[in-house]
Amino acid sequence: MKASILVTSPYREVTGLIRHVAEELEIDIIVIEEILDSAAKVVKEMLKEQKGIDVIVSRGGTAEAIKEIVDLPVVIIELTDFDILQALWEAKISGARRIGFVAYKYHKIDYDFNYIEKILGIEVQQYLYTKRQHIAEQVQKAYHDGVDALVGGGEYGVSLAEAHGIKGGLIRSSRRAVVQALQRAQGILDIVQKERANKEQLKTIINNTYEGIIAFDTQHKVTVLNSVAERILGIKAHDVIGMSVQALSQFISTDGLFEEESHLRNQIRKVGQFQVLFNRIPINSGGEYFGLVYTLQDVTKIQNIEQHIRREIYRKGLVAKFSLADIIAQSQSMKDLLKRAQKFGATDSTVLIIGESGTGKELLAQSLHTFSSRKNGPFVAINCAALPENLLESELFGYEDGAFTGAKKGGKPGLFELAHGGTIFLDEIGTIALNLQARLLRVLQEKEVRRVGGDRIVPVDVRIIAATNENLKQMVETMKFRQDLYFRLNVLNLKIPALRERREDIPHLVNHFLEIFNRKFNKDIQEFAPEIWQWFLRYEWPGNVRELENIVERCVVITEGQVVEADYLDSISEGVAENMQVESATGNNVIKIRTAKLEDMETEIIKQLQDVVKNKSELAKILGISRTTLWKKTKDINGE
Repeated sequence: MKASILVTSPYREVTGLIRHVAEELEIDIIVIEEILDSAAKVVKEMLKEQKGIDVIVSRGGTAEAIKEIVDLPVVIIELTDFDILQALWEAKISGARRIGFVAYKYHKIDYDFNYIEKILGIEVQQYLYTKRQHIAEQVQKAYHDGVDALVGGGEYGVSLAEAHGIKGGLIRSSRRAVVQALQRAQGILDIVQKERANKEQLKTIINNTYEGIIAFDTQHKVTVLNSVAERILGIKAHDVIGMSVQALSQFISTDGLFEEESHLRNQIRKVGQFQVLFNRIPINSGGEYFGLVYTLQDVTKIQNIEQHIRREIYRKGLVAKFSLADIIAQSQSMKDLLKRAQKFGATDSTVLIIGESGTGKELLAQSLHTFSSRKNGPFVAINCAALPENLLESELFGYEDGAFTGAKKGGKPGLFELAHGGTIFLDEIGTIALNLQARLLRVLQEKEVRRVGGDRIVPVDVRIIAATNENLKQMVETMKFRQDLYFRLNVLNLKIPALRERREDIPHLVNHFLEIFNRKFNKDIQEFAPEIWQWFLRYEWPGNVRELENIVERCVVITEGQVVEADYLDSISEGVAENMQVESATGNNVIKIRTAKLEDMETEIIKQLQDVVKNKSELAKILGISRTTLWKKTKDINGE
């Protein structure tokens, strides 16, 4: 809609001047020829029928009459002293000595013709009016006063004067006055258009925000009510704009919420069928109070948005890729493990997974997640040993803007926040420093986190699955791990057997990986030579399933035909010989252990011997230790 300037003209001559000036200035205008209350009436009707008129330009009394009935800027084409002097001079040279001046009576303004009378040598009598019908009265009075000529009153006044036999004259607006008036009107129009654009922009923002907004002025009257607030409060803006707080309370019940003037942050109130999160903020500027603004958020809407964000995070890769069906388990120990995992997966309790490196702890953690009620939520995994303490803290808990040098602008949510509604997997939990263990314990207890450098508490709904290849119980005894955290993590536990303890799974795992790497490298390897299979079954696999996977990949890469022949054995076993089993004699029995740290080798010896020698006293005698010492060691080994 194009904005326009409406101009009223008292007679045709001025109309022509106005149009000519507007064309030169390239200003779009609409012109009507009416004066005073008649002009005001026409303008009022035009404003009803025609939208887009934003500024009115008029002269003298007509401008004053229009101001009384419209709520628009009115620019006056001012009559200058020179314009009046010129009209009086033209009356004088026509032979008039006693001249009547017919003009609109401005409030508190008197015309002083003393100097003009002296300069022109004439007598000037004023005949002022406030309405169009008064002009005839003033002309009649001038006639009775015996004036020689009348100036002013527009064409209507001139015609009345001449009807009485009095010479009439017009007071012409100068070109300069018209130019100045139209330029002021265009300047005002530019401001109006800019304000309208800003208003529409603000209105669009207000009505398309997720928050309801209602504002009150200093008189406690409603000035703003957006569409969201309409929906939440169950009222329409056009019904309540301008309404007082007291009157508003008849429409809605909020326990006096809108009658208070203090700050209010994140307070939940019941409004109709909605649970609403309220914020109340006084509007102050330069110490001066201008009213109140309220923001209203539908709690259900917030939850839906949060779920959408979580789904986006899920879509971006924070998701479990494996289930229990992906775990190859033919051995009885693994079958028993998966049965327990199914029971644990159906709960929401914390789980501690114990197992050597490479046994598939994360695979099992993902399987627990996908079997749980949180399967549609995010799965977030982190290896606690992969980051130094300070970085691990910021990764887990997030940080605020400016928390430390190099911090991302705006801050960053931590993994606990990202895992909200899902599961977080903390691998190698035993490597976390003690002070960080305390923060982790608080998260488990309070279900809330505080970002590094922040003071805001963020509630989180997260299931924790932890994993370790260390003896946490022993670490607790040596004060390397917090006892209270250990108890919190060890609600449920799953111990994954090492690959050497479930050798019957090895052929199935080999075939599984062979199929994967055949596809990956576009190979067609069908089988392994008996010598290779013997090596697979004899090797101790200190790296467990992960190492087996790497060895099968090596087989596929180096093999040219369809069979992995025995000739490849040296190439396959290259770099792993130091992990082969060694023998240790005990009387008539022989056990096999892998080379490792002395402590680990001792543990392996005891584990194997206690399966063979059932009598504790005899076993202690073979090992050369006391029965009490043996009891302590077997207790730690067996996790009792």
